[in-house]
Amino acid sequence: MISNFDKKGVSPILAILLLIAITLMVAGIVTLWTFSFLNEEHDTNSLFVFDVEITSSTDTILITQISGKIVNTSYFKFKIGDQQLNLTTGVFKAGEAMQINPGFDIIQYETYHIKIIYNNKMIYDREIIAT
Repeated sequence: MISNFDKKGVSPILAILLLIAITLMVAGIVTLWTFSFLNEEHDTNSLFVFDVEITSSTDTILITQISGKIVNTSYFKFKIGDQQLNLTTGVFKAGEAMQINPGFDIIQYETYHIKIIYNNKMIYDREIIAT
């Protein structure tokens, strides 16, 4: 009868080489995973929180910065539909509101597409119903 115990496994040198190769692969994967967190750009959407109100009785748009850093408004672009509106240059910070006159009549209960762009990145993109 032939015994199964007579079979040989992987040689010790080959086993060590396999362990080193597997260890290096795992170390490489962990390193890439770690650097992906360190090199990740901060999402600009999380830097600002806005509330936008459109009022038909006064034909104005009120933008309130709920939270975020203090910025110069020259870095912002404000669009209603495809029309870009000019903002007065100044400092805008959390808790402050900015009133904009769009230059056209706002119709009550009509939906307007509002976009706020900061440093060429969209940070606000919503449909707002005028009150």
